Amino acid sequence: MTEKDRLCAFEKMYCEIYELYENGRKEIEDLKAQNKEKTYRFKELAGQQLLRNYVIKLYEQYGLSEKQKGR
Repeated sequence: MTEKDRLCAFEKMYCEIYELYENGRKEIEDLKAQNKEKTYRFKELAGQQLLRNYVIKLYEQYGLSEKQKGR
């Protein structure tokens, strides 16, 4: 795998994680609007969001995120 291929893979992974993060955020908002904060699904999503947020922050820390590139 070349350096260009590796960078492309990181960018693709970042985009997928960010998309999952945004979709999860919307689903959490919907569950909150339905007063379902104590459901298994809500708690599962909250845990997933913590992990996704951590990964996104790592990308930003290493300058690999779209945000850092000024896009």
